[in-house]
Amino acid sequence: MIDGIPVTSVSRTLIDLAEVIDERELRGCFERARDRGLLDPDALRASRARVDWRPSLELVDRLIDEFATQ
Repeated sequence: MIDGIPVTSVSRTLIDLAEVIDERELRGCFERARDRGLLDPDALRASRARVDWRPSLELVDRLIDEFATQ
């Protein structure tokens, strides 16, 4: 919490967004995070490991692998 407002990490936000936006939009979010120096592949993998099954996890895993090698 920051000033009483619940917040989440960039990594967790990207994972959560995968449930509500399409692949093109999510890829854009990954790109913007990377361009701003906010994309941390290790943090993404750690956040992903803490998430129970979701339909979007295959996409998340693919994007993590793609952006981790760039």
